[in-house]
Amino acid sequence: MQRGNTILFSFITLEALIYGFIFGLKVMNMLILFRLMNKVLHSEHYIYLFSNHFPTLGLLVSMIFSLIPRFIEHYKIINTCQKQFYEGHTIQRLLNTFSIEVTWAFETSLDMFNSMKARFYGKRKRTYFHLFILRNKDIIHIIIMICIGTICFISYMIRWNHFYYYPTMILESISRIDFIYLLLYILIVILPLLWEVKE
Repeated sequence: MQRGNTILFSFITLEALIYGFIFGLKVMNMLILFRLMNKVLHSEHYIYLFSNHFPTLGLLVSMIFSLIPRFIEHYKIINTCQKQFYEGHTIQRLLNTFSIEVTWAFETSLDMFNSMKARFYGKRKRTYFHLFILRNKDIIHIIIMICIGTICFISYMIRWNHFYYYPTMILESISRIDFIYLLLYILIVILPLLWEVKE
């Protein structure tokens, strides 16, 4: 059953093509976002940000973001080794590699958790060695980004969260307030770059 009205080929409609393109952009946007976060923020940053008020959350986020790249690198090594043992048995090799990776991830996380627990992380007030300084200017930047981000999120939920692809694409008319929201979104993207250049 064809859901779209504009048929391009025998089994492809224009609505389905645009829907797939937009969905692909969303997935790519999320991957780029996490890639940039992984480049800019390290595990020490998360512990520094959350250690005083949310020690468990800081440790958890730090473990997750440090484990993902290590997991990928470890998978490549294990998969290369497994090819020597399971040559020609792809499914068996992938299952065995996945089992090794899950076991390794649990053991690594448990070792890190026990290490932090042995140091009494989050148990009492203590100081941490770090090279980061949270200045008043940084707090102002954070407040500005939170305010603009909140406005952009509310505008998305009110104006841009509803778009109909099927059976025919329906887009509401763009008003002046939409341009203001777009300018705010561009601003929240450009501001960190401007601050970095100024630094």
